[in-house]
Amino acid sequence: MPTAATPLSAADFAALTLARTSGIGPVTYHSLLALHPNPADALANLPELCKARGRKQFKFPLEAEIQAEIDATHTLGAQFIFHHNDNYPELLKNTPDAPPVLVVMGNPDLLHTRQVAIVGNRNASLSGQTFTQNLAGTLADNNLTITSGLARGVDTHAHTATLQNGGNTVAVIAGGINHVYPPENKNLRAQIIEYGCLVTESPIGETPTARHFPRRNRIIAGLSLATVVTEAARNSGSLITAQYAGDYGRDVYAVPGNPQDARAAGPNHLLQQGAAILLNPDDLIAQLPQNMSHVMAKSGVNSVNYTRETQTDLFSSELATIDHKMDISEPELSNNLPELTPKTTILSALSSQPVPQDKLLRELNLPEHESLALLAELELMGDIQRHPGNHWSL
Repeated sequence: MPTAATPLSAADFAALTLARTSGIGPVTYHSLLALHPNPADALANLPELCKARGRKQFKFPLEAEIQAEIDATHTLGAQFIFHHNDNYPELLKNTPDAPPVLVVMGNPDLLHTRQVAIVGNRNASLSGQTFTQNLAGTLADNNLTITSGLARGVDTHAHTATLQNGGNTVAVIAGGINHVYPPENKNLRAQIIEYGCLVTESPIGETPTARHFPRRNRIIAGLSLATVVTEAARNSGSLITAQYAGDYGRDVYAVPGNPQDARAAGPNHLLQQGAAILLNPDDLIAQLPQNMSHVMAKSGVNSVNYTRETQTDLFSSELATIDHKMDISEPELSNNLPELTPKTTILSALSSQPVPQDKLLRELNLPEHESLALLAELELMGDIQRHPGNHWSL
């Protein structure tokens, strides 16, 4: 692994400078490299190119600023992977808006393995959690790497189940490689660094904002052979991941749910648009392509235009935008969520799929007499249903 004393090559240093220049996004970066394949040449010729096209000159970061990022990144034990180098992950490299540079901690070799993305609701129901855990564990047992976003809910259960089954997992985060978010996943993040791989395109020290999360989602989709959406609302960021997967010609799978459950609205919406239905892990395993060259041959050819309720273009000022799916409605950054009461905790844990009472009580982590009283009250109010064998659902 690189150390603070390991300098970057001139090409890598130039690539990092271009990537950190305000106004140069991934698409613009790749357009420049198409004209000058060596990043150092692209950087040197950019002022003349801007002059010839009558464009305002870019203001490059100082060499000292780039060197400070390099030193801080290496000191942390992280390393850079550049798009123009052979160690860049092949599937992601084949996407039109691939990050010019990745910052990784852990085992970068996992980025070259066969990956499946599992994404979904941050407020996952118990049945959604169980399905995610079974799916991730089974895929891990079949030598597939599980890739997700280290968010609360489905992401957390996908990473955790994979590690518990001795499998490989990749976590793509929105902020700098040193940024711990959400804070309750601090230990999981450490486990992923030790046994898996943590990835970001952001510079060290950068705090994630709402616009970073859709950017992160394109990396999740770009690294993966297929994307699975379990539980998700119609405006969930998980559907952005599905959109990118469809654009890249990758397979999208959705887990169906009760139409009356808002957490099933996203997957059901994808199914209406042609996503593959996923009922058990074996179906997915049987249909996954066996080699990456087959997947890359489909990229941009067999694309599917999955949609989402709300879309906003945030990058009209770039030479070329990443695309229209950058939506500022990502809920991940909210630190002012309403406090969960025992009743809302019960409602959040349940879905249309009945859950055994003993499993529900363990999840609630409340005194048993209090939990049973709340269940009885919610049943009388008509908010939840009791089923034979002491099973509960919405």
